[in-house]
Amino acid sequence: VNPYMSGVIRVDASSIKKGSPKDVVDGALKQGPDGQVFYTENVPYSWVMIDFGNYRIKPSYYSFSHRAGPPGLGFFMRNWELHASNDSEQWVVVRKHTNDKSLYPSALSASWQIDESGLVPYRYFRVVIDPDGNSEGSSALVMSCFEIYGDWEFTADGPAV
Repeated sequence: VNPYMSGVIRVDASSIKKGSPKDVVDGALKQGPDGQVFYTENVPYSWVMIDFGNYRIKPSYYSFSHRAGPPGLGFFMRNWELHASNDSEQWVVVRKHTNDKSLYPSALSASWQIDESGLVPYRYFRVVIDPDGNSEGSSALVMSCFEIYGDWEFTADGPAV
């Protein structure tokens, strides 16, 4: 079950050029002519944010997929950062990627380890693309199937999504 559709989490973005917030966290990469795709406008520092509501995660790994659809489509993420926060205002850089070529036409999904030292459990996670940070030299952030792994906790007194 898609956690966005069930109301467990919220997804927001700096802009939406194509797709829906549900595509960002859908666990199945749907192929075909109308394949799953989410991307932002071509604006520097475009971002996608996931709000885990009453849950907090101390991350150890994360993963996401590029997009579904016909082979040969570009715009693979190359330069971006994963941020974390508990108030959605002050952010910590959890992982920085520079010229990361993990995603390409024959590898539409990838996972990355996170150095946990100094991290605490967080409510919000945000992926931010650097200017001209994809394989085509634009700032459109293309992603789907975001997942995060680590130690989870439930905070009953925290605000619900």
